[in-house]
Amino acid sequence: MKTFADFQQGVAERIQDAAGKLSSAAIDGCIREALAGRYSVTRPLRKVAELTGNGLSYQWEIDSENFPGWSQNFSVISEVEYPAGDRDPAILEKDEWQVYWGANGVPQLRLTTIVPGTGKIVRVRYTAPHAEDASDFPDADFYGAVNLAAALAAWRLHALYNQLGDAALGADAVDYRGKAAEYRALARALETAFEAAFGIDRAEEQPAASSVAEWRINSESGGRRITH
Repeated sequence: MKTFADFQQGVAERIQDAAGKLSSAAIDGCIREALAGRYSVTRPLRKVAELTGNGLSYQWEIDSENFPGWSQNFSVISEVEYPAGDRDPAILEKDEWQVYWGANGVPQLRLTTIVPGTGKIVRVRYTAPHAEDASDFPDADFYGAVNLAAALAAWRLHALYNQLGDAALGADAVDYRGKAAEYRALARALETAFEAAFGIDRAEEQPAASSVAEWRINSESGGRRITH
């Protein structure tokens, strides 16, 4: 299992900062930013919440207790299953549930047509960002993600050497600007490696962590129906 230390080593090997211009704290910041940021958007953590019915309630607050790891403005509910556990999963249609914002500013998952029976389980699938400390990181994604973290570190070194070049004179300025150009090229190469690892096409707009679409299809009887 890959650890945060593996990321630290992987970034160090890629940026080759022999002069020690980038502090260990700055490198750690790049790793955290990569894991909780763009990597999480590209490969969000898939989580499941199970809510128990009581025969009366039809809504639950979307908070850390009911939805562990939920991150406001990032997490998205992708599916709601009720009742959970059937051989053929009973996935609710999109118009059978909604995310409702109450006066207290806390979103709620609201079932619009069903009141779950006592002891019955509502299973909710949703997305969440990965932990910044790599504690939930899948080993299969390591090389792609470490390239992203190293790219962020290389961009910081590019900016740092640019600043040194602006402040220096003569040969020193040329040397610093040369190093800045090298780290710019390295950052771009590492970003390309990250994108290749996850099949990202720069020419195409990247989708959200999760999304829902409606399709209107004519039924055999000539009517119209909506599927999700």
